[in-house]
Amino acid sequence: MNDSDDDIRWPVGSTMDDIGSLWYVSYFSHVPGVIAGFVANIIFIVVSQEVFNQRPTIPNMLFKYLACVDVLNCVFGLVPIILAHHLRIFTREVCAFHGTVLTALSVESQMIVALMSTERYSSLIHPFFYSEYLAGNHRNIVIGLHVLFFYATVSASLPLFGLNRNVPHPPNSYCMFDWADRTPKGRLVVYLNLMNMFTCLLIIVIMNGVVGVYMYRSRKLRPQLPSFTVRSDHQPPVDSRDRRLQVQMTKLTLVVAVVFFCCWFLFAFRILTNQLGVWRNDGLDWFSSRFMTLNSVINPFLYVIMWKPYRKGCWMLLKTCLHYMTNVGQLGTKTTRHQDNSAPGQLGTKTTRHQAGQLGTRTTRHQIFFLHYLYEC
Repeated sequence: MNDSDDDIRWPVGSTMDDIGSLWYVSYFSHVPGVIAGFVANIIFIVVSQEVFNQRPTIPNMLFKYLACVDVLNCVFGLVPIILAHHLRIFTREVCAFHGTVLTALSVESQMIVALMSTERYSSLIHPFFYSEYLAGNHRNIVIGLHVLFFYATVSASLPLFGLNRNVPHPPNSYCMFDWADRTPKGRLVVYLNLMNMFTCLLIIVIMNGVVGVYMYRSRKLRPQLPSFTVRSDHQPPVDSRDRRLQVQMTKLTLVVAVVFFCCWFLFAFRILTNQLGVWRNDGLDWFSSRFMTLNSVINPFLYVIMWKPYRKGCWMLLKTCLHYMTNVGQLGTKTTRHQDNSAPGQLGTKTTRHQAGQLGTRTTRHQIFFLHYLYEC
């Protein structure tokens, strides 16, 4: 950890000349995850938007916002870490920018997960309050998310105004506020960020603990239907689609919260130990930071495992893309052959228009089936 800005020989990076054999472990454990996380989050945003159009619920909106923050974190927070493994990109100014962006997106991610846990707690434990004041009030939720983003930006910008400073952290691959700054202004920033982290972690643990116990008890007390009960086509299902979606969202929120706690608790603990001046260990600092950055990467894969609409939506989106690409290829081949064998300007033009119309009709039908498929999930 750097105790003084004067000790830093700018520019810095984590090239092979700087960190030696650790470069291979650091680089190849980071690059595949960032690429996969970026692509998976983009796909999730597309699918979740279609799901939100069919079911405009608060959990869908919060998961979409979290995915957007994860995409921004991959681009502005994690890509510079990859570049730092090749070049010494961190000058004083670049380090200040990267530290501000990484801290702001991290705080925003923490607060969104805490808000998701609180929302699930309210919907299950206080359903009447939730239905009356929160369920259909998306505008206030959006305003609240923008307020959280503003707070995260302001708190992350404090080092730019002389409170603490952004410095490179081992192995000089990322920048953040100085954890070991013991000046009064420096401690203000450190303890403010520690308060953000531990408060969000506490909310996540309490809310999801209560929700988990509630779901476990509800499952044990739920009456079991006899196996010979026959339900007619006109009779509504016992568990409606909305109820199944709520249960899926609750389970997904629980898993996301558990993974978030595992990724962030060690990182927050290492910041605290560096501030207190005990148990200094650059290896543990690097290990905890790698877990912290892993959170934005692993979330979309949790969505695939836990959320059925997203899993099926990704499959249908892939089939739609392949269907479109296949038809475009066939259309180009048929048009070329027909133009070689027909009079110019007449039959070829009509055939091209007819094939294009068929392609548009097939693609539109496939898109409608894709939306209907998501709605049935």
